[in-house]
Amino acid sequence: MNTEGRLDIRLSLNDQGDRQVQIESSRPLAATKIFHGKKSEEVLKILPMLYNVCGNAQAQAAQTAIMNARGCFVSPDQRENVAREMLVLVETAKEHLCRILMDWPGYIDEDNDVSELKAVLQMAQLFKQGLFEQGIAFADVTVLKVDKQYVQALIDQLDDLLQRLIFVNKPQDWFSFNDKDLLFEWIENEDTVASRLLKQIKKLELEKQGVNDIGFLPELDEERLLEHFTATDAEDFIAQPSWNDKPHESTSLVRQKEHPLIKSLLIEYENGLLTRLIARLLELAEIPARLRDNLKKIEAKEMSDNQPDNVKKSGIGIGQVEAARGHLVHCVELEEDVVKRYQILAPTEWNFHPRGVVAKGLQSLRTKNETLLRQQADMLINAIDPCVAYDITIH
Repeated sequence: MNTEGRLDIRLSLNDQGDRQVQIESSRPLAATKIFHGKKSEEVLKILPMLYNVCGNAQAQAAQTAIMNARGCFVSPDQRENVAREMLVLVETAKEHLCRILMDWPGYIDEDNDVSELKAVLQMAQLFKQGLFEQGIAFADVTVLKVDKQYVQALIDQLDDLLQRLIFVNKPQDWFSFNDKDLLFEWIENEDTVASRLLKQIKKLELEKQGVNDIGFLPELDEERLLEHFTATDAEDFIAQPSWNDKPHESTSLVRQKEHPLIKSLLIEYENGLLTRLIARLLELAEIPARLRDNLKKIEAKEMSDNQPDNVKKSGIGIGQVEAARGHLVHCVELEEDVVKRYQILAPTEWNFHPRGVVAKGLQSLRTKNETLLRQQADMLINAIDPCVAYDITIH
């Protein structure tokens, strides 16, 4: 079954400067019906294979939703859940690195260097092997078996990889940039694919490309989410989600909005291209330190492994996870541990809503040159990053 689909993005090119944008999706959002009638344990086995993009985030959302539907705490062992969060973080690093190493060189007329991609793509599986017995992290029965030295070595390797390929500085030091002057000094003085692209964006004055008024997705209340997922128009909500009757953005920029550097860039460049790319780099730079923090949490003796007494079995559960491209939500309804209904709301549906952040951002592009319009549109779309392929048509 094709669970990916494509996005068809059409832009008008006219002399009046009024940019019309149409976004149509062929993503098979009803593909989750394949889970109906299956035991929840089967879903945990099938889902990562069915959704191979951000498979760890998908599996984590599924496991959380199923546990909540059963009336369990997120995990009988909280340490297992922290370890799974590490896998999602590693996956986020992989997704960001792949975009940077594969796509960013093309925007500055350079060939991409795929020699490092093998190590990048192997990271998630290596972390699984270092954290769980037989590398099995998402299942009804998993055994946390942490090889501390091995996992620490993997984090160090990721740290070194990021420093060598992207930041030159240690990633945590780069994450500590708290004003534009430090950032712009780094952009001018260093020579990595990231600094070269940012240098080009500043030279061509593209910093504010794609500025729009779409708001950031707030924290989603689970009771209200359940109302949407169980309503008669649930399929419409999943296909074109809105919150408080408005489309919202869900990206790494939303997650980094409180960082001092991002606050500074939002004031000067708003939610334009430069701010978006810096948010991705900040998130990437932060990941090794977050992994180390989680490894310490797993070792903490005071972490409770007990379920709270007040958890009740409801039969319906929600799982929310911050995946690489944004906020991912799973909703499952169980009856005797058999799936009656399964729904997934992915970040692509928020960001590529027909009236959402991509549509509004593309409308703001003002160039009348078709070649430049295509380049600018592609760079903006890549910065927001759908989880499927897309086609751009200019007419």
